[in-house]
Amino acid sequence: LKQFLILSREAGLNPAKATGSYAGAIGFPQFIPSSYRNYAVDYNKDGRTDLINSKEDSIASVANYFVKHGWQHNGPIVTPARHTNQTADMFNAHPLELKLSVAELAAKGFASNVRVDPNQKAIPLTFEGAQGREYWLGLNNFYVITRYNHSPLYAMAVFQLSEEIKKAKQKQRT
Repeated sequence: LKQFLILSREAGLNPAKATGSYAGAIGFPQFIPSSYRNYAVDYNKDGRTDLINSKEDSIASVANYFVKHGWQHNGPIVTPARHTNQTADMFNAHPLELKLSVAELAAKGFASNVRVDPNQKAIPLTFEGAQGREYWLGLNNFYVITRYNHSPLYAMAVFQLSEEIKKAKQKQRT
């Protein structure tokens, strides 16, 4: 509430007329008031950070949020993995933390299907896909997405959607 009232004063919002989610998230990116105050940017240079009406400010603010949480430009997000022993089932409920390296996870039975830096930290992920159980390693940029929304399903959907958009753009160019 305190952050919301400060934001209302700073952004010129009428607190009695402001709308948001049941949890207090505001605008296109659904930032809570403290995130709005800390990460919103005036991308369109109109003199205010407007996440309610400005798509430009909203998109740039989400990008700023990602950068401030450690996004690595052109860095990998996730990599397909494989389950190499029965004890790897322990990863089904693994927390969203970058604790173990790719090499440490491989030694415990959760290995990448492609070559990645064995020293980088990763999160073992298990999803139920259309063809059955899928295994993935979430890397730093995946972790950053989960700082914005703590759901690994959300982060995977963001990744997969971005890949489809990238493919469509490449197809348009050719």
